[in-house]
Amino acid sequence: MRSNLTVENEAVKFSQFKLSRISRLTLLLLYTTHMRSFVFVARVFLLAQFAGVAPAAVGQPELKPPLVQNNLPPPGTIISETSRRIRFEYKEVSRSVINDRNHWEGVGHFSYVYYRDQELCQCSGHEVLISPDGTHAIFVNASSGKLVHFRARAGVRTALSKKYIGHPKRATWESGQVKITVEMVKGSTITTKTINVAL
Repeated sequence: MRSNLTVENEAVKFSQFKLSRISRLTLLLLYTTHMRSFVFVARVFLLAQFAGVAPAAVGQPELKPPLVQNNLPPPGTIISETSRRIRFEYKEVSRSVINDRNHWEGVGHFSYVYYRDQELCQCSGHEVLISPDGTHAIFVNASSGKLVHFRARAGVRTALSKKYIGHPKRATWESGQVKITVEMVKGSTITTKTINVAL
């Protein structure tokens, strides 16, 4: 049988071997990474060694922190809403809404334009062209991409395009008609188009 002294000597040699390997790894990290990264790695390594942190045993469930999102209201819940008058009876409504659990952002922020209590589009106030007397409005339908003409007195919407052709930028309102300048941005190219609409 080996004596206790022999076992202790072998343990010392083994620990010196480990230290020499750690020293070599440390020098390698020092020369190949930034000093901040090295300090962070060294701290994590030392904390793990002295705290006795070990990976979870095979077959044991991994402990996970509780999901904070479970305490949130259900998706679609409006948690805040503000309203701003644009012109006449048009207003912009901004909402903060709880998103779906799988969404990367917990709370979504959306803008809508209303005429009285009627929602016109999911857009901001500067994206809607309003006639000088407030009886007409031009905007893009967010879901279909179509350009839309809204007649306020009748509450009627008319599609001016079959697909997305751009956002309305300017409008020249004349007696009985309006000339709308639509701007389409593709990459670094901006194209404009003029549409004449009877009022």
